[in-house]
Amino acid sequence: MITLLVVVIIAYVMAIQIRNNVQAMAGQTAEMAQLTATMASQMEQLNANLAPVSVLPDFKNSLENMHAGVSELTEVMCSSPIFTCNEPSNAAPAAPATPGADTNVSFG
Repeated sequence: MITLLVVVIIAYVMAIQIRNNVQAMAGQTAEMAQLTATMASQMEQLNANLAPVSVLPDFKNSLENMHAGVSELTEVMCSSPIFTCNEPSNAAPAAPATPGADTNVSFG
């Protein structure tokens, strides 16, 4: 009978410990739920703040297309005969006049 009483007392003590542990775990789970809800709210705010950045890939593509277009335009303009120099390329450039020198000098 005493053995049975000892077993009951030990079982009762263990049941109290289990109940306390379960209550502590419930409290920790509630805190975790609160933290998770706060984190979700902050993540939504972060996503809202980062929404303008989502246009950057399109902006980059636009800049690349613009660069390609300007490069093509430059190549067309530089290779066009309209914009070439009308002087022969092998002609020597005229020497600049020396200030104060007489340009009407005759030899002879």
